[in-house]
Amino acid sequence: MNCLAKPTQRTGEPEAPARASVPICTPARRYGDTEIRRHADSLRPRGTRGCVCRIAALALILSVGACFSYPKIPAVGYLANKPISTTVDSQLAKYYLEASSTHIFPNASANERIADVERRFEARALDWLTLREISEETSPDFATTFFINHSLSDRYNQRFQAGFSNELRRIDSLIHQRKWARIARTGLQRYKLLFIPGFHYLSDTTSGADFSNQRLLMHQLGLDVQLAATEEDGTVEENAKIIARIVRAESRSHTKLILVS
Repeated sequence: MNCLAKPTQRTGEPEAPARASVPICTPARRYGDTEIRRHADSLRPRGTRGCVCRIAALALILSVGACFSYPKIPAVGYLANKPISTTVDSQLAKYYLEASSTHIFPNASANERIADVERRFEARALDWLTLREISEETSPDFATTFFINHSLSDRYNQRFQAGFSNELRRIDSLIHQRKWARIARTGLQRYKLLFIPGFHYLSDTTSGADFSNQRLLMHQLGLDVQLAATEEDGTVEENAKIIARIVRAESRSHTKLILVS
């Protein structure tokens, strides 16, 4: 869970100006498929970007502001029901990850500190303000583990995660049976593939944040591919609203979506 040099999407800032209630749209750049139109106000200049610390190869990230020289402490455990071997930025984060995985809590002092954090923050919304406060009290990697554990403790998220894992195993089995191309051309034609790009996907087309290779492959297979026109350096909250609007609009026509992020 090391602080990466490569920039990623920043989280919100309280002083950010409010968005216009009726956005003005401008034509979007196209790349061999359909791209949803970008809002003109997304072109406005942005402030200082934060760097991101990540705990695993999951699409779960926590922005923590400027990059610091954090410790790199080896840690092994389970996160989101997946085995993980990584480095974390504090002994408390290491203990939290490993103890949560084994359900063995041998350190009374660490247990008391973790219990205090859990007690004070468990009823709070899992937004950037909460995560920043936990990060400042503990460490960014502790806050990330807290976020993942509490997100997956929700029964709806548990059901979604179980369904995702089952489907992943099914697809993996089909790939091993060399049936992937046929599945992609037939089974996936019922769906629209909506790609959610990453940080600076327009400014830096070499980073892969725009999924250009993946979109090209899916397009060549004859699939319906779209790239969501999120703000390339927008906040998580802002882009979540953009994606939600897209999903609602597609749902009105009963379109079956697969979101790729």
